[in-house]
Amino acid sequence: MYTKSSACADLHNYFLFWDDVKSLTGSPGMTIRRTIKNKKFPPSVSLFGDKGRVGLTSR
Repeated sequence: MYTKSSACADLHNYFLFWDDVKSLTGSPGMTIRRTIKNKKFPPSVSLFGDKGRVGLTSR
């Protein structure tokens, strides 16, 4: 059984969150969305159902 902190660490090891991706790439959100649409960037993954939180796989 995971504790809350290790589960969160696992999540951050596997996913990059939207703000992290923008910071790492230095690109605005619209540019990233466009490259996802053109299949030149990995698609976002919906996290936590319909809560609006998305991530991109870091592997």
